[in-house]
Amino acid sequence: MESSKLKQIKNKILEVCSVGMKSLSKIGLFHVFGSYTINRVIAFITNTIIVRLLSKEEFGVFGSAYNVYSLFIILNGFGMINAVLLYCSEERGEQEKRSLYRYTLKWGFFSAVLLSAGMLLYGFYGRVGIQESSRYIIALSVLPLFDYVQQYILVFYRIRCDNKTFARLLTINTCAHFLFDCAGALMWGVGGTIAGRYLAYIVTIAVGTLVGKETFKRAGKSTGLPATQKRDIWNYALKSGSASALNQIVYLIDIALISYLVSDAMVVASYKTAAMIPEALSFIPQSVIVTVLPYFARKQQDGEWVKDKSKKLFIGMAAMNFLISLFLWIMAPFIIEILWGEKYLDSVPYFRILSISYFFLGTFRLFSTNLLAIFHRVTFNFSISLLTGVSNILLDYFMVKKYGAIGAAWATLFTVVIASLCSFPYLIYVIKRKDSS
Repeated sequence: MESSKLKQIKNKILEVCSVGMKSLSKIGLFHVFGSYTINRVIAFITNTIIVRLLSKEEFGVFGSAYNVYSLFIILNGFGMINAVLLYCSEERGEQEKRSLYRYTLKWGFFSAVLLSAGMLLYGFYGRVGIQESSRYIIALSVLPLFDYVQQYILVFYRIRCDNKTFARLLTINTCAHFLFDCAGALMWGVGGTIAGRYLAYIVTIAVGTLVGKETFKRAGKSTGLPATQKRDIWNYALKSGSASALNQIVYLIDIALISYLVSDAMVVASYKTAAMIPEALSFIPQSVIVTVLPYFARKQQDGEWVKDKSKKLFIGMAAMNFLISLFLWIMAPFIIEILWGEKYLDSVPYFRILSISYFFLGTFRLFSTNLLAIFHRVTFNFSISLLTGVSNILLDYFMVKKYGAIGAAWATLFTVVIASLCSFPYLIYVIKRKDSS
């Protein structure tokens, strides 16, 4: 009798797991997660090879220049990518969606033009900590245009829940980066690496456009949007875009201030290397969030559904991120020596602190920010991001000035913890209100 009951329970568990796996497969989670995994692994291998191909000083100069590009690029699109993802994922007529596609594409691209111009001027006239990086900043200045077009194509497939095509384009992009970046570094050093990045964007944009050629044509036929809706779009785009930029600024400010205050390409190379794995592993929570956000957008009025799914999502991500952070902390010296050699062993202390930071960022911060944006709580997101962004800059400045690169790592950890303590409780409050309404 007892054996029969156990067998029934076992069969029920297997049935639930089977249904759950089929549901996840149906929405394309495994395609996205698999693609993000391949994407990050290949990207990591690409960066590791580039570190090996360039001297430590060359890598430090390149890292300083690319960090400037990364600081500019976080503002790319004025948040229009976030706006089109939300507004076109919600229940709307096709005609309205076409108008939204055209409007966000136009103004987002305009922002990319402004960023490219600003970056070009900074390369010529701006004050940089490592002077050799100026010419590479100029060489990177047109890249924001390619970046925005690629982002727009990718988000188009996300909105339509075509996660298979989205995943394939990510993989094509990463493989193109691997091929062109490494070949460029081998043949022409830093300049070749930058040229390779341009070629990788061109390949992805060309393939993405050809695959969705007919769909893009239909999406382009549109009418104008009412003034009130345009104001709503700009309000959401600017606030969510600013919040996203301030969230991404953490590692970038570290390297910028190390470049400026320490002015040593070798130290920049060590810190950038230490940040590489914790930063790259953010694909794990991001791949899950990328897949589920359109579904949360559609079901946001169903409080019970939101509460149930968000709870399961958080528990799974917390357990996974804890195990990853623990592994990185323990294995830090072995990981660094195997991947980059003994000359980078001075990165171990930075690496360990940033591994803890990864846990809080991947478990609390990314989770909270993205769900709150879907629930239209962009004003709160912007306020917290502004607070933590300013805190990060101030902490970084004083910590780097007093303690050097290790101070930057501690400042990053403190900033991420503060942001998590602000955002996560508010997310719980919002979800509870939805469930009770």
